[in-house]
Amino acid sequence: MASPKGVSDADVEKWLKEGDRVQWFRAEAEMYRWLEESEIKLAELLRCIQYFAKMANIWTQLADSSIDNPGKQAYARRTAAQFSELSSTARSQLDKAGYPHIHDLDGLIHYLQGRRNELKDAINKAATGDLPHEEECDSEKDGKDGSEAL
Repeated sequence: MASPKGVSDADVEKWLKEGDRVQWFRAEAEMYRWLEESEIKLAELLRCIQYFAKMANIWTQLADSSIDNPGKQAYARRTAAQFSELSSTARSQLDKAGYPHIHDLDGLIHYLQGRRNELKDAINKAATGDLPHEEECDSEKDGKDGSEAL
């Protein structure tokens, strides 16, 4: 690369390297923001599932305690069924999204800690340049290594 007049190649290289470093840290910060958002969404979905299940239980108890009033009992049973259906649907969507192993907030914490550790390892490998060679990445994309392309 030709350097501007009066600027050495070493200075240009230093300037380019500094630009790459700035871009690296900006990209890393953005990645962590997206990671945080995805973690928040998972926690919110789990709380919804728990809330729906709890409300189904509460309405079932109300129905059981309203045996002297069939109208109240029918309303409570219908409401309990609605909350139960919401809980089942949300759970099914969480499973379909690839998280069937997460059943409660403790399970979510365990999963997220593992995911963060894997991410830190990947970032360290990328920072040290310990990444697969370009040919290996191309063969993985093509599915030549026996796995499906993402």
